[in-house]
Amino acid sequence: MTANALAWRTSSYSSATDTNTCVEVAPTASATAVRDTTSRERGHLCVPAASWTTLVRTLKGERGR
Repeated sequence: MTANALAWRTSSYSSATDTNTCVEVAPTASATAVRDTTSRERGHLCVPAASWTTLVRTLKGERGR
């Protein structure tokens, strides 16, 4: 799937005040695509759904959420 065909949104973990630390995410049927907001032209990574879930749960645990 091309990046233009994905529904990108700014990650809730991105800084609201520092636009240099933003990432965008886009869900697909089997993965989550991730890209740097400031370097969209450099492409994106597709993280398998199970791995993305593990990453988010780990981050939430480390932040005490």
